[in-house]
Amino acid sequence: MTHLPENRDIATKRLIDAHAAHYDVTSPYEFSGRAFEGYAEHHADAGGYVLTERAKLWDAGTHDYVFFASCAHATAIHLAGLVEFMKTDALEKVVPEQGHMTSYLTLIVVADTVDRDACNLARRARFRKNFKLGMRGWADLRLALVDLERGETTTNNLGKPLHAVIERILMH
Repeated sequence: MTHLPENRDIATKRLIDAHAAHYDVTSPYEFSGRAFEGYAEHHADAGGYVLTERAKLWDAGTHDYVFFASCAHATAIHLAGLVEFMKTDALEKVVPEQGHMTSYLTLIVVADTVDRDACNLARRARFRKNFKLGMRGWADLRLALVDLERGETTTNNLGKPLHAVIERILMH
């Protein structure tokens, strides 16, 4: 248990601002009829060449699409709706073209209080979409749920790396 900011607007702003160094950030953000406190997008490409860029051996693009949500009280029903949004509407952000390897659909929810059922749902949340049997890569869901009252961050399995990052940003 750590001491996180007491004000969710401050906590959410800190998280969004911290992404601005390496991501393209928009705040506030609306997508597919839903309003979010912010959105961050990052694209990284790596490739191997022989002598010139025309002789490309391999190409691997990695992308991260981060949606920031905030609410007074997070319930399992509320979180389930956001997770469903990520699996359907947010998935539209992914462009599985030649050279696409992986995309992360990342959801960070900051709440004053969180139901235990919402924490359980966050831990169990899983989603992977393969494109052309994986030949065009895949998209994975990463989820972090920040409970300001308890000073806890709950993540799904793929979101575990987010835990330390979020706590470092919010404890600063």
